[in-house]
Amino acid sequence: MTDYRRLISGFYFVYFASAAILLPNLPLIFDDAGYSGSQIGWLLALPPAMSIVAAPTWGAVADATGRGRALLALALAGSGTAALALGVTAAYAATAAIMLMFALAIAPVVPFTDAASVAEIDDSSRYGKLRLWGALGWGLAAPIAGFSIDRLGLGYAPVFFAAGMLVLLIMTRRMPVAIRGARLTGRLKAALASSRGWIPLLGGALVAGITGGTVIGYLFLLLRSLGASSLTMGLALAIATLSEVVAFSSAGRVIDRLGVGGTMLLGVAAGGIRLLILGFVPSVGWALAAQLLHGFTFSLPLAAGVMGAAKLSPKGLGTTGQGVFSAVFLGLGPTIGVVLAGYLLNQGSEHSMMIAMGVLVLIAGVAVAIPLLRASDL
Repeated sequence: MTDYRRLISGFYFVYFASAAILLPNLPLIFDDAGYSGSQIGWLLALPPAMSIVAAPTWGAVADATGRGRALLALALAGSGTAALALGVTAAYAATAAIMLMFALAIAPVVPFTDAASVAEIDDSSRYGKLRLWGALGWGLAAPIAGFSIDRLGLGYAPVFFAAGMLVLLIMTRRMPVAIRGARLTGRLKAALASSRGWIPLLGGALVAGITGGTVIGYLFLLLRSLGASSLTMGLALAIATLSEVVAFSSAGRVIDRLGVGGTMLLGVAAGGIRLLILGFVPSVGWALAAQLLHGFTFSLPLAAGVMGAAKLSPKGLGTTGQGVFSAVFLGLGPTIGVVLAGYLLNQGSEHSMMIAMGVLVLIAGVAVAIPLLRASDL
C-alpha cells in the first residue's frame, strides 16, 4: 500500500470514528431537548438535504479550481465548529440554524475522499479495501463512545467529534489532489445526457439512501424503546461494522459477478428486508442481529455507486461525479427517509414506522429493478 493509500485509509478511519460518536446520538440529543418526532426528523433531514446541492457544488468548485485540499480543510473546520455549537444550544430555531451550517460543511467530506481514493487506485474494485477502514473506525469507536457517553453524558459527543475533525484537518495537508483544474461548462450535463447508466444508478442510490436515512436516523430511538443502554447502542454499531468490513472486502468480487446494477439492486432489496425485520423485532437481541445486514444495505450499494460514478464521469470531473452520486445516496434518499419516517413516527410507534418504510423501499425497489439490470454502460 502506497503512502497516499495509507493516508486515505487513515482519513476514512478517523472521520467515521468521529461520525460514529456524534451522528447516531443526534436523535437522542434532540429527544432530550424536548423536540417532537417531526421536529427531530426535520433536523436530521438537514445534512442529507443540504448535500443534494452542496456536495455537487463543492465538487464542481474543486474540479474547476484544483483547490480540493483547501476546500476539504475548510469543510472540516466548519463541521467541527458547528458540532461544538450543537452542544451549547437548546432553542429549536438556533439548533436548526447550526444544523444547517453543519450540513453545508460536512457535505463534501466523503465525496472528496472517495474521489481521492478512486484517483489513487489502478483498479476501482480496490475501493472497498480502502473504504473498509472507515467501517473499522466506526465500529471500534461506537462501543467506546457508548461506554463513555453512559458516564459523561450526551453533551460530550459533539466535543469528541470536533476533536476528530481537528485531527483530520492536520492530515489534510498531505492528502493527494485527485483532480486538476477542468472546464465544467456543460460537460457534466452532457455526460449525464449521453449515458443511460446515470439514471438507473441514481435511482437505485435514491432507494438505498431512503433505507440508510431511516436506520441511521431512528435506530437508536427504536433501541431505546426496547430498553437498550448507550453501551448496547454502541454494540449495535459495532455489529454493523463487522458486516461492513466483510461487504467492503468482497465488494469487488460481488460487482464482478453481479455488475454495478445488480449489486445496487441487491442492496435495495436487503434494505427493505432489514427495515421489516426491525419493525417486527420483539427484543434488543433481535435488533442487534438485524445489524448484520448493514453491509448489504449500505456498503455494497455505496461501493457499487462509487465505482459506477467513476466509470460514468468524464475525465477531469471525477469529484463532481462523486458529488452527484453522494447527493442522491447520502442526500436526497436519506432526506426522504428521515422526514417520512419522522411523520410516520408521529402517527404510530418506532416499530410501525419501520414496517411502513420497509414496504415502501421494497415497492420502490421493484420500480428501479429493470432499469438497473438493463443499464449496459454499468
